[in-house]
Amino acid sequence: MQHPEDDSCILFWDWLNFQYQPYIRSWFHVPNGGRRNRREAARFKRMGVSAGVSDYICLCARRGYNGLALEMKAPPDCQSSVSDDQEKFLENAALEGHFAVVAKGFDEAKSAVEWYFGDSLVLDVYSWYEVTDL
Repeated sequence: MQHPEDDSCILFWDWLNFQYQPYIRSWFHVPNGGRRNRREAARFKRMGVSAGVSDYICLCARRGYNGLALEMKAPPDCQSSVSDDQEKFLENAALEGHFAVVAKGFDEAKSAVEWYFGDSLVLDVYSWYEVTDL
């Protein structure tokens, strides 16, 4: 079974850990996906797990933003869409002053991080959310 989004996440984390190692403790992955039985899902929900939380959160403030919320999707050649819950989370993150972005695959995630940290002037991603957009 292929897992293109998971493969992109692994490649992204390896790259991030190498390229932005001084900041790696300010990053984390939110393991919200996957299948759970009803009992485990109910327990997780009671502990605060919330549907739609972005895959990666960065606590570093850059470019006038308070942090970054990055939703990873499968690469552009695969079918993958943003759920309503993910859209709502990204909109809320933007309203709270975070750079909220959807990246389709490793290349777009890399582009978002390089732009966010000021290492690139080009932002090449599927979509991002600005307060003016909401």
